[in-house]
Amino acid sequence: MPHSIVVTAGFDVLRDQGVAYANKLKAAGVDVIHRHYDSFVHGFANIGIIKEVQAAMLEICADLQHALSITADDPVAN
Repeated sequence: MPHSIVVTAGFDVLRDQGVAYANKLKAAGVDVIHRHYDSFVHGFANIGIIKEVQAAMLEICADLQHALSITADDPVAN
C-alpha cells in the first residue's frame, strides 16, 4: 500500500469511519499520517477564510509533500 494521509473532523458524520480506516491501515503496516481536527466540520477545506482552517490546510499540504517525496525516493515505487 502507498503512504497514506487520512484527515478527519470532529463534526463529521464520517469521522468514526475515517478513524477506523486510519487504524486499519496502521495495523496492516501502512505508513499513515492521520490528522484529526476536533472542532472542524465535514468539508472544512472549503472554508479557507478561517485562520485555523488555513493552518490545517498547510499541515495537510506539508504531509502530502512529505509523502510524495518519500514515494519519489522509494525504488519499489519507481
